Amino acid sequence: MAYTVILVDDEKLILNTFSKMIDWEEYGFKLAGSFQNAKKAIEWLDEHDADAVITDISMPGMDGLEFAEWLRKNRQGCCVALMSGYSDFDYAQKAIRYHVEDYLLKPVSIQSLTELLLKLSERIDEKRRDELTEENTDLTGQEQSIIDYLTGAEHDEQLLLKKLPGECDIPLMERPAAIIRIEIEQLQKYLREVWSYGRNRLITAVQNIVRTCSCFAIPYSRTFDSMQWLVLSNGRSINGFSEELAQLRGEIIVKCFENIELGVSVIIEAVEPDLKLMKDRMRMLSTDFQTAIIMKLVEQGNAEEIRHEVGRFYKMFADDEAAIRFYCKSIMEQLLNSYEELRLDSPQKKEDRPDLEQLLHIQNPDMLCALALDTAVRAARGYSEIDRASAVKMAKRYISEHLEEGVSLKNTAEFVHFSPSHFCRMFKTETGENFSDYVNKTRIEKAKLLLRTTDMKINDIYEKIGYKSRNYFYKMFKLYSGVTAQDYRNLNNKGIFGD
Repeated sequence: MAYTVILVDDEKLILNTFSKMIDWEEYGFKLAGSFQNAKKAIEWLDEHDADAVITDISMPGMDGLEFAEWLRKNRQGCCVALMSGYSDFDYAQKAIRYHVEDYLLKPVSIQSLTELLLKLSERIDEKRRDELTEENTDLTGQEQSIIDYLTGAEHDEQLLLKKLPGECDIPLMERPAAIIRIEIEQLQKYLREVWSYGRNRLITAVQNIVRTCSCFAIPYSRTFDSMQWLVLSNGRSINGFSEELAQLRGEIIVKCFENIELGVSVIIEAVEPDLKLMKDRMRMLSTDFQTAIIMKLVEQGNAEEIRHEVGRFYKMFADDEAAIRFYCKSIMEQLLNSYEELRLDSPQKKEDRPDLEQLLHIQNPDMLCALALDTAVRAARGYSEIDRASAVKMAKRYISEHLEEGVSLKNTAEFVHFSPSHFCRMFKTETGENFSDYVNKTRIEKAKLLLRTTDMKINDIYEKIGYKSRNYFYKMFKLYSGVTAQDYRNLNNKGIFGD
């Protein structure tokens, strides 16, 4: 898809030269207009959009810098490049202030202009992807209330009964509803060859794209290569809703490809004439809820109950292969994410870890369910083998031995082969105190020992126990000891402290 660019320069010869001598399409651009002053360019921009503007600085009326300032205030997504016959530091400073992408000195060669187009193309790509991946996926109160109602959780009745903004007067409960699944095609290849922002930001981009489509859609569950959405009709007719869903399907496929060159397929999993009839179906399909049960059983090391829960779900949806695949993939994603956190990534456990490429190619629901069950059971057994008390004991010894060089949650967790988040929770469970409190208390006890048994200066002691700030050390010592470090030494010298 070509980007739109306009040229602004009071010299007609320059406009004609660049218009005719540059193959704009070759560099991914469409030259939408050439203007001899900023006023005419602004008039055009009031009616049209431009991805980029290349403008001269020295022009009658509004000059290029004033025009750049107008663009910054009124067209923030537009990339701007300036041309000038003068190498002026003040110009360059103002250009930076107005977020100008580049500054070219006249005479501008064809080569320097084509290099600028390549640079602008990359910058526009970055801006578009930044906009698409901006984290703005929180549900509104009404959307959350709808999902809570359908999945059996508590919900706000008043939010549920309100009309959607800008929609027709048909009550929400009387609208046809559907569950659709969006599957990303060749995810691993796309992440390797096209998308450099990571899978989570890709999912966010797809969600933001879907939110620009014509139907009212709410995301409610996802796995690593697909996501489920609830879609509500704009009317009452189930036949009319079928047409809406067909249009939505086409919109999603086209927009994903046009915006981020991503291939997706859209599957309509269930359609019901109203929200009430959708409730039972969706509650059973609430993958997040079902997956949470499995993960809790994994942490408990309860392999037998895992077998029971997976088997129960499998029997419930024996005739619905799509539901089984989605459920199993959701479990597998949680387990894969938890391998490090549950301390299952040691060399002897790596052979149990499923391969993501293999998982993405499994379509048979029986095989997928067997793989999910087997991996969950292995994870549960591995979790039950963890000696938490021993790990905490090792961590305490590590802290004591490494105070001077600096102890952090991250390096302590790595020493005992846990993720920081899981180790932090485990440490609190085993010791009854936070990791940071324990480290500070250990440091202060070491400081008190040095104050009692050596003549070290206090300024040397705080570095010896791993504090980088003297003032912070003073604050912590007073907090944990009730007196200042100097008072503690003085009182000890008088025989007040005998510890």
